[in-house]
Amino acid sequence: DDNIAIKSVAVPGGPDWSGNVEDVLVRHCTFLNGPPGNVMEIGYELRADTVRNIVFEDIDVLYAHGEGAVFSIHNGDRALVENVRWENIRVEHYWDKLLDFRVVYSCYNHDKQRGRIRNVHLKNIRVTRALFNAGCSASLISGHTEAMPVEGVLIEDFYIGEDKVTNADQLDLHLRNVSGLRFC
Repeated sequence: DDNIAIKSVAVPGGPDWSGNVEDVLVRHCTFLNGPPGNVMEIGYELRADTVRNIVFEDIDVLYAHGEGAVFSIHNGDRALVENVRWENIRVEHYWDKLLDFRVVYSCYNHDKQRGRIRNVHLKNIRVTRALFNAGCSASLISGHTEAMPVEGVLIEDFYIGEDKVTNADQLDLHLRNVSGLRFC
């Protein structure tokens, strides 16, 4: 399933791991991922007020095969997810989604109120270009509503093959309820 999954959850009939999540560092890892999971996941279960200051750094993703994403935030509960950084990440192969940042309803939800995502930074990302991804792979960023967008996503020094990503089309990025998306 997921290689790394940052959550805040109370398991029915089991442990209560709910509450705020702060200052998490995932560093110097190598990941292989098969169906159906995500490689670096925040969510779905985020039964907290805040999930913040999460850093993924110096990571090699050998492959992500299946329906999941390499970089993912799935906010299915009330949390404000903020100050998330992916830096110095190398991706050799992915299949379905590269980026997937969404505030969603899902079968994993508990809270009635939807949360938010803001201040996400992807820096110095290198993705190997694969011939068979064209037309098959996509990226998604979606806030809950127009009034509750995903805010402040910065994509800096992000390369697919030798091409620096400077716009949404290069990522086959589908956007809904997003503000402050920048490429540099």
